[in-house]
Amino acid sequence: QASLSHKSEPLGLRIFATLREARSPMVPASSAMRALAVTLGLLIGGSAAQHAVQKQVEINGTWYYEGNAVPNRDVPPVPGCTVYGKVYWPLADWPLTDNSYTMQNGWDWCQSVCQHTMLPEANGSMTPCKHFAFFPDGKCFLQGWNTTLVESPECSLSKPCESGFEVVSGPADCDDLSSWVYPNGEAPIVGEAPTITTTELPTMPPMPPPPTMPPTTPAPPPLTLPPFPEPMTLTPMPTLPPMPTLP
Repeated sequence: QASLSHKSEPLGLRIFATLREARSPMVPASSAMRALAVTLGLLIGGSAAQHAVQKQVEINGTWYYEGNAVPNRDVPPVPGCTVYGKVYWPLADWPLTDNSYTMQNGWDWCQSVCQHTMLPEANGSMTPCKHFAFFPDGKCFLQGWNTTLVESPECSLSKPCESGFEVVSGPADCDDLSSWVYPNGEAPIVGEAPTITTTELPTMPPMPPPPTMPPTTPAPPPLTLPPFPEPMTLTPMPTLPPMPTLP
């Protein structure tokens, strides 16, 4: 039995959830404190994104919350700083392998990994991680600077994943409002998920025919030696009479 619901959570409840999570020794302290600071800032500043729409599902008496991969863990993604159903593309180097991601408990853990990771760029240099993408099954992908925010090909509103949840994406740090997905509380214009195509090679002109070589002089016929003459038959000399005896 599973029941899916949407939770529009006031900031007061989110502060309570953040404080509860911060008490756990398994949660990065810096991550929990940053989330609390951002929550208080939204409460005081009255940002347009003062409510986070978070899905939750009950499966056999156990609750699962969007943005978290382990049961009964409820740390809502920070509204405005993060976004549901979108990713920064490319998600990782293609093709994806088991080394393209790590497994984390929640979106905030994935964000914390991004803060402390250097990623290789196309030119061979190493730069700090810029964005993260946390999937409902716990996969945490990290992205560099040359990315574009697009609708996720999977784990989006139209194609939800486990428990009907969506991917959660955001910057490496919520302290810098300029790096938020929605810095002004307004959804930015995002592109479509890119289609991987293969560029055809240009048609090469046909190769010219090889030049015609002049005819070669035919080889002379093999020399034919005349046959050896028949062996000569020697005629025996005639027998001369003996010389007369002189007196």
